[in-house]
Amino acid sequence: MITSFPSALCALLLATGVVAQDPGGKGDTPKPQSQEVKAGPYTIGSKVDLSLKLKDLNGKEHSLADHKGKVIVLAWWSMTCPYHKLADPKLLELSKELGGKDAVVLSVISNQTEIGQKPAEAKDGKNPHQDLLDHANGKGITFPILVDYGNVWADLFQAKTTPHTFVIDASGVLRYTGALDDSMGRGPGKVNYAREAVKALLAGKKVEVESSVPYG
Repeated sequence: MITSFPSALCALLLATGVVAQDPGGKGDTPKPQSQEVKAGPYTIGSKVDLSLKLKDLNGKEHSLADHKGKVIVLAWWSMTCPYHKLADPKLLELSKELGGKDAVVLSVISNQTEIGQKPAEAKDGKNPHQDLLDHANGKGITFPILVDYGNVWADLFQAKTTPHTFVIDASGVLRYTGALDDSMGRGPGKVNYAREAVKALLAGKKVEVESSVPYG
């Protein structure tokens, strides 16, 4: 399971252990595409289980299979993480940029301090995640924010921070994992790794940077 550290780093704590990542590998050697769905944890070249499902902040169920044939950007999200003051606009811009194309942005929230340890029920007709929903609406966020109770997806993808970002190709293979961009959460940055990965995949090309160190 994961939770937020009580600090500005917005790190996610994995009970299954932290696995080191390749810091900014170029991935010059093509990885063979998995022929079978991997149970997890997922690494570059793993075939992701597209039947995975989560509900969003409004209670609507989403499955990765809903986007079969599209490139999927998964970005871990938090309302309290200060890095999202910079990350949210970038994700929103990317989501709008990909609108109408064969790609989609989905966000995932796993922090127990924000969502609790188990599904909450509405009280007096009020959304149990109204505070998160109000925050997202206030930021103008239009992409779905999926609620990961029990940190199932976080463990599968080895998500460690917010905004830890992953890109899955149209056939369901994980092609990028790491930071959203090269800003380290301090500014606009020069290279948006997620965008570059999506562009390469939509063009039928190999992703140049397959992994980087996530910030948050």
